[in-house]
Amino acid sequence: MMMGLGLLSLAGMLTFMALAVVSAVRKTGKGRRDLLIAGGLFVLFIVMLAASPDPEDAGKRPAAGAVTADSPAVSPDAEPATAASASPTAEDVEAQEARLAAAKAEQEAADKKAAEEASAKAAEEKRQAAEEAKRKAAEEAAAKALEEKRLMSSVMNRFIDRMVKSGSSISPESSAYLEEHASWFPARTAEAKKAARAAVSASTTSRHLFKNVTPHQEKIVRLSGTAVQVEETETDFGTLAMIHILDEFGNSIMGVYLGSTGDLLSGDEITLYGAPTIAYSFDNVGGGTTNAILLAVSNFTL
Repeated sequence: MMMGLGLLSLAGMLTFMALAVVSAVRKTGKGRRDLLIAGGLFVLFIVMLAASPDPEDAGKRPAAGAVTADSPAVSPDAEPATAASASPTAEDVEAQEARLAAAKAEQEAADKKAAEEASAKAAEEKRQAAEEAKRKAAEEAAAKALEEKRLMSSVMNRFIDRMVKSGSSISPESSAYLEEHASWFPARTAEAKKAARAAVSASTTSRHLFKNVTPHQEKIVRLSGTAVQVEETETDFGTLAMIHILDEFGNSIMGVYLGSTGDLLSGDEITLYGAPTIAYSFDNVGGGTTNAILLAVSNFTL
């Protein structure tokens, strides 16, 4: 642009110099003005010429993107050119594959660990459930065994409370003896019957019991007589039999047996094996009072 203005100034200068010559020849009086204009245009030409770039300097200008002494230094950590990054090397591919393989192996290891922990947790829960079931079964078995152990003493206390005197019960010694020998009341097996009969206090009779039953509450006695009354009742724990007999001395024995008496009927002769608990009395059908011994029956023979 500077060069163009310079050329226009040069052309204008020459034009006005020619006009000045013509004015001098013709003596029009405009020669001085034309010379001044030509001079101004010459000055403008010189200014434009000085401002125009040197063609040689233009040829020495660095190309776009070229690095010169005045160009800022390129950091060695600078990102590579786009063209270079678009074409990864074999090492880059191998490194990427190695990272993916490592990530996959790490995920597989984490999944395996989680599966093992879940399996261990399930096994522990199963073990605890089995132990809990075992514990409950043991508790239920122990409770059932305790209930069976206390059954005879419980029945005797219930009978005394209802039939003898409300609020009464057998002695702690009687309860302890019945619970200690629970398998004898009733003796359902041959072994239990044999053991109970082997424990009989042969010298103890009904007369000893009516005299004072307390010393004999922790014994098995054998009492024989005629069945005056046999009564069976179905209860929540099975059949309960009441056996009233009169022995050779005319004494009344009231036996409580946990089970069926089978073919036993009133008038039959019977021998009772059992533990005496209390001496008591009850109203008889004749309007009088009958004294009796309450016997927890282990077993009997006809």
